[in-house]
Amino acid sequence: NQRYDIDVLIVGRGGGSLEDLWAFNEEVVARAIYCSRIPVISAVGHEVDFTIADFVADARAATPTMAAQMVTEGWVRVKGELPILRKRFERGMQQYLNTRSQRLERLKMSHALRRPADLFLQWSQRVDETVERMTRAVQQELRLEAQRVQGISDRLLALSPEHVLQRGYSITRKVGEAKALRDANAVKSGEKLETKLMNGTVISTSD
Repeated sequence: NQRYDIDVLIVGRGGGSLEDLWAFNEEVVARAIYCSRIPVISAVGHEVDFTIADFVADARAATPTMAAQMVTEGWVRVKGELPILRKRFERGMQQYLNTRSQRLERLKMSHALRRPADLFLQWSQRVDETVERMTRAVQQELRLEAQRVQGISDRLLALSPEHVLQRGYSITRKVGEAKALRDANAVKSGEKLETKLMNGTVISTSD
């Protein structure tokens, strides 16, 4: 919360035992989530797991993957709506101009006006200035929204497993299991291991 370049926080971890998830029941963690200025999505364990963090967060996701989907789907939708918003703006501006033009034509035809040409010029200038201000404002908003969408997309891409593998890291699992290994003591002698690299997979046997 000391940074101002973050739009949302996902707090969580994958599945595990009650002891593995107990940190998310601690008071200090619950208070930090509750007091966060930045919106927080709790994504602890699997769908059946519940912790205190789930009840104090702004939203709960059944898994960390679903939390990432909650964040990205909204921005993808917003990015897809930008062309629609642009068309609505153009139609609204055209309708506004048509209305103003019709009003100016009525003023030009009014016999009560002593200087209709001057009044017409004045209204025409005001219309041009209004259109220019509205165009600049909408273009600026569209640029900012597009930058935010691109920034979030880039950050999510940097956190993806494929991107991590491209930096030279690897993921090792026991053959036939989906869970990644974090502790060498969890491997018994003679067990088959599968190490995923950026390009290809290496099968090995533990000593």
